[in-house]
Amino acid sequence: MMKYQITKTHTPENDAPIFVKKGEKVKLGKLSTIEDGWLDWIYCYNLNNNTEGWVPIQIVENNGEYGNIITDYSAQELKVEPKEIVFGERELNGWIWCEKSDKSQKGWLPKEVLKEI
Repeated sequence: MMKYQITKTHTPENDAPIFVKKGEKVKLGKLSTIEDGWLDWIYCYNLNNNTEGWVPIQIVENNGEYGNIITDYSAQELKVEPKEIVFGERELNGWIWCEKSDKSQKGWLPKEVLKEI
């Protein structure tokens, strides 16, 4: 587990992030492009819980208009301010799954707001 200091404020854009479970079927939307700011993401609509959002392409088995999820995933992001400390668990497509130092919350943060310490 890596330790990071927050370098700039990050506020989640979505109040109701997508979450999917292994084996669920999703309707597939557009693929991310460099113009979106991120690569290797696909916009998905969860048919089971009415959430939608960007999902890493690596966890979606693409079957045309629909896809099957191959591992549990939550798009939950963290709200952080400069100088906060977080612990990173894993990295995926330019984002790191982190836990706040007080263990109060977990979520994704873009690598660009993190400085390894």
